Amino acid sequence: MVSVNEVYAENGDNWNYLNSATVVSEHLENKALTIKNAEVKQLGNGEEARNKIVVSFDETDKQLALNSTNSKIIAEEFGDDTEEWAGNKISLMVVKKNFAGKLVNGIQVQV
Repeated sequence: MVSVNEVYAENGDNWNYLNSATVVSEHLENKALTIKNAEVKQLGNGEEARNKIVVSFDETDKQLALNSTNSKIIAEEFGDDTEEWAGNKISLMVVKKNFAGKLVNGIQVQV
């Protein structure tokens, strides 16, 4: 059996973004990560393209594209203005999430 996450992570097709597999493989789960900056980027192609807040960290070159829930968790603790997030620490957990009717591994932030 072939794992899609492993194939695309090995081939570099995940760009510079964290997913649940890279959080585990790079030993970032439950580790304090310092937010370097947060910016809005358009991710996806064509009609699937969406603006996402993307967070960079001091401890890894990989970035985290935030979903609405993770964005709100960080904003509740550090404020709505993403410029105020820099220098603050969060940690990442890999958790089961419902996506398109299936349970998948996802990333949940903790502050």
